[in-house]
Amino acid sequence: MKKIFIMSLGRTGSTFLCSHFKNYTYNKSSKVYNAGEFFSFWPMHFYKQIDFIKENNLEFPKSLIDFMSNLVYYNKYAKGSGAYFNWVAPTQKHYTLNKDCKQQKDGYYLHDGWPYTLNMLDDFCKEIAKLNKPSGARVIDFFVHKHIARISEDFGDEWSYENIIDKADCIIVNYRYSVLDSFISLNKATQSKQWMSKIYDPIYDNKILWKKDWFVDYSTERYQASYNSVKQALKKLNKPYLIVRYEDFTNPNTNQRKYLSERLLRTGAFGTTEIEQLLSEYKPKVIKQSKPREFYEDCFSNPEQFKRDYHEIKHLTTYTY
Repeated sequence: MKKIFIMSLGRTGSTFLCSHFKNYTYNKSSKVYNAGEFFSFWPMHFYKQIDFIKENNLEFPKSLIDFMSNLVYYNKYAKGSGAYFNWVAPTQKHYTLNKDCKQQKDGYYLHDGWPYTLNMLDDFCKEIAKLNKPSGARVIDFFVHKHIARISEDFGDEWSYENIIDKADCIIVNYRYSVLDSFISLNKATQSKQWMSKIYDPIYDNKILWKKDWFVDYSTERYQASYNSVKQALKKLNKPYLIVRYEDFTNPNTNQRKYLSERLLRTGAFGTTEIEQLLSEYKPKVIKQSKPREFYEDCFSNPEQFKRDYHEIKHLTTYTY
């Protein structure tokens, strides 16, 4: 079973990209297990992987059982309704004025933490590989997963880019040339709590606060630093990879299936027949969340401040991998 990992920051079109791969969950004739964001920042989403194990009568590895044990934090000394049981999940730490507020999800408070272990990835893949019959009949030939950079940045050496990339057979580096667009998208998603959509909601385009120091930190310490670390890991491990640039891939004139097919073939990791098995023939239902705007300052509640700062940050607004 070949493993394909999409390495990206959030708000770079990774969900849209991931949706171009087939998915055995919805099409049993497909031989692709498309995990999406395997280590989801909202861990309840991991239950689609758990459900797959259960539905196919596979065994639960210890690492997945440990995850289920770690998902809820119980504070027996807490006071007040809903305070005893907290979901264990990463809270939003960056680029917000409310860093110390207690965050909630589905009516429960969040206990800031990371309930996963990296070996869950290996254990899950080993388990679903058992669907392939000893007689040679193949059920799952490919595993697709997108890895969001914040995991490697925030959760310790176990989650280093090198450790992640080492587990893959091929890497897709997914990035956005406009760092400023990515930053704006991150803040809009955080404010509106809309991270993916199939129908446009104007709430997503509510104006956000501009702060120069937030953007400088994002561009240098998160965006550029993350992709440069991916470069270093790929060079050291010598893994086959391809690059998908958001602005090219989402262009209305781009044939996305052809775009991916040509680049996958050039890696040397896949033959033509394998690529046909990997890529979906259907257009994804995921849409671009924001509407076109004429000027960047239109996104901000303090546009004049953005215009005053722009000459100081212009060199940080784009990045080429």
